[in-house]
Amino acid sequence: MIGMNPSNRLPIIALLLIPAAFGAAMVVVATRHGIGLSIDSVYYICGAREFAAGRGLTVPFGFSEPRPIGTTWAPLLSIILSLPAQFGFDPIDAAVWLNAACFAGFLFLVGYILHRATQSIWLALGGAIIIATSHAMLAVHAMAWSEPPFLLFSTGALMLMAEYRRSPSVLKLISAILMIITSFLTRYAGASLVLLLMMVLLSTLRTWRLRLIAVACLLPLGWIPMTPNGPTWMGHIAKTFVGIGSLFDTTSVQF
Repeated sequence: MIGMNPSNRLPIIALLLIPAAFGAAMVVVATRHGIGLSIDSVYYICGAREFAAGRGLTVPFGFSEPRPIGTTWAPLLSIILSLPAQFGFDPIDAAVWLNAACFAGFLFLVGYILHRATQSIWLALGGAIIIATSHAMLAVHAMAWSEPPFLLFSTGALMLMAEYRRSPSVLKLISAILMIITSFLTRYAGASLVLLLMMVLLSTLRTWRLRLIAVACLLPLGWIPMTPNGPTWMGHIAKTFVGIGSLFDTTSVQF
């Protein structure tokens, strides 16, 4: 684990695996009668089935013609769920085990982050167990949604950016960038992590020349669509801020 004394690494990892395994078991129990489905779930599952059948990441119903997943829904969840289908597993069943694994990984990261911040294994275990028994978290992980993998990937991205800021290295930076891309491909809301990465780089690079180079490299990438016919990084960020601004628009309030 990053920044941890090798002699203490295995005991800490073993202890943090306890709430992770408990959380995964809770998800399996919560979905013992089947995973929850919503409208978005149907699109993700159908996209996975179409992709596994070789017809591409498309939604075959609800529109005048098959619609690519990437135009409205981020494609990574459907891609992940399509992989077990190659071995005869239905994406609905695969979603249960994916969510259990994501919850376990998320709890492990929470425990690691708390231990890194407090140097207390008991606070780390307590915090992870509290989240593992959260009704809201279990409800989210009992649904075939993109939130479970997004929570895992975005938390990993935040952790890696924090580690890079604490002790900069090329490996940490590349890992953080890859995790941000993975988060965005899971949920387009992950685009906001790009702004955070830019702030981290501006605060860690030593000279203004390096800072300007970093910004000059990141800004053009912000206008490149991450998926065919999908949104750009900056386009989705702008859409998010417009949506936040509408919350304070009193002209549309009905009395």
